[in-house]
Amino acid sequence: IIMAVYNQIGYTRQCLQSMIESTNLVDVEVILVDNGSTDGSQNILDNEFSGILNRTVIRNEVNEGATKAWNQGCREGRGDYLFIINNDIVFPSDKYWLSKMTKFLDEHPEVGVASPQLCGNGYFDDEPICLPQMNPTEFKAKWSGLVADTFRFGMHGCFMMMKKETFRYIGEFDEWY
Repeated sequence: IIMAVYNQIGYTRQCLQSMIESTNLVDVEVILVDNGSTDGSQNILDNEFSGILNRTVIRNEVNEGATKAWNQGCREGRGDYLFIINNDIVFPSDKYWLSKMTKFLDEHPEVGVASPQLCGNGYFDDEPICLPQMNPTEFKAKWSGLVADTFRFGMHGCFMMMKKETFRYIGEFDEWY
């Protein structure tokens, strides 16, 4: 799980707390990239949440943008999957959300990047939004009957998941974005 942080101490605290409460973090690497926060966010990353196993904190002196922070985290990540999140989301109470998302990508190799369905106010559901590795018309024709009406084309940056091999294949995020 890769999270870019720039200030917003309240959101960061809430996000990390919900992550701990709803995710089995034993086999999960958490990479927190601080973009030069000045509101005490660095302190909570170092102290309040220092008990997260497999936690790495990367510090940038200045805010260089979310996409640079994502790239730093993706390069650092050692796992097979990359979960990129904003610090203002709240994880679902379903402790199986992570295995559902990874299972979805494993069962659908034509999907390059997936995101959960947002429920509003930063909460999300486990129905994926997918960015297929085939053209959208072909993808919709193939999968629309299997996944109800929840497929959307396009990603939202608050939470996206891909295999590490996909990141290597497509290259890094555009840091001018």
